[in-house]
Amino acid sequence: MEDIIQIIKNHQVSIERNRKVYAVLLPLIWLNNQWQIVYEVRSQHISSPGQTSFPGGGVEAGETAKKAAIRETVEELGIKENEIEVIGQLDPIIDQERIIYCFVGRLTLTHLKDLPLNTKEVERVFTIPINVLMNQPPIYHSIQYTPRVNTNFPFQTIGLSSSQQLKGFNTKVPIYSTKESLWGLTARLTDQFISLLKDSKQKNRP
Repeated sequence: MEDIIQIIKNHQVSIERNRKVYAVLLPLIWLNNQWQIVYEVRSQHISSPGQTSFPGGGVEAGETAKKAAIRETVEELGIKENEIEVIGQLDPIIDQERIIYCFVGRLTLTHLKDLPLNTKEVERVFTIPINVLMNQPPIYHSIQYTPRVNTNFPFQTIGLSSSQQLKGFNTKVPIYSTKESLWGLTARLTDQFISLLKDSKQKNRP
């Protein structure tokens, strides 16, 4: 029993174990006398081409999630590290076998024209004013996932007769009706950010 006690006492709890770890930056910029969120459109040369995303990618060995978010932003937008001011962090999203950390950062740029984008990864960038997102909440659509199992799955061992007895799950996918396609993880992080602003505004009302 003493061995068990020591093993459990020494165990370091981690939600990252056996998961791929990613980090993104939700970039804010002051344009046209208002704060706006910067989004990327993914290049045709990478996965999910044409989809909207935030700058980011995998966290490398020995690297913190924050450092990864900054590094990826520098690489993708072609800006300097000192032009990014990280101001905080959103709640991470655990999505199946991966975890996504999201940091909120202010870009100390005066415009986004002629950015030396990494065209291998980024086709273009665009912005949406925070006020627009505050006034146009996303519509959540439900998706049902049904289990698909191999033919040799041991149903009898676990007391089931078929895959029909395995429970699937539903998930809600946010979709913003804005000038650009905005849905999925990017929309979930956007909605979380906007919800924080709305909640704070509600609490501060007299």
